[in-house]
Amino acid sequence: MRKLQKALANDITTRVHSAEDLKRAIAASEILFGQSTAEGLKSLSNEEIVDVFEGVPTFEISKTLLDNEVEVLSLLAEATNIFPSKGEAKRSLQENAVSINKNKVTLESKVNATDLLNGQYILAQKGKKNYYLIRAK
Repeated sequence: MRKLQKALANDITTRVHSAEDLKRAIAASEILFGQSTAEGLKSLSNEEIVDVFEGVPTFEISKTLLDNEVEVLSLLAEATNIFPSKGEAKRSLQENAVSINKNKVTLESKVNATDLLNGQYILAQKGKKNYYLIRAK
């Protein structure tokens, strides 16, 4: 039954929108709810990143912050306020509940310009379902 539902959903999406829109929806679904990897995330264009993460809380930072390495704790609790306090961010990092661009990070992790997706974005995730897009300008 599940296969039939999936085939029907794919067919309707393709007819109403397009095959390309279906591919984007599947990619978005894999990133948000599936087992998508950092490589899958890196394959998205800037337009696809914006489409996939539409409605996700977005923070802007200066690219110069990433010119040198910045501690992930500072990025998440000070530069972006993804975490309301350094204490909460520290606890989540110690519990292995934080990812940057689909890669788990630790308290010792640092982020720099090489971590930017398409030279502009960082995807932060706390827990399983809370995504945040960081845009470096």
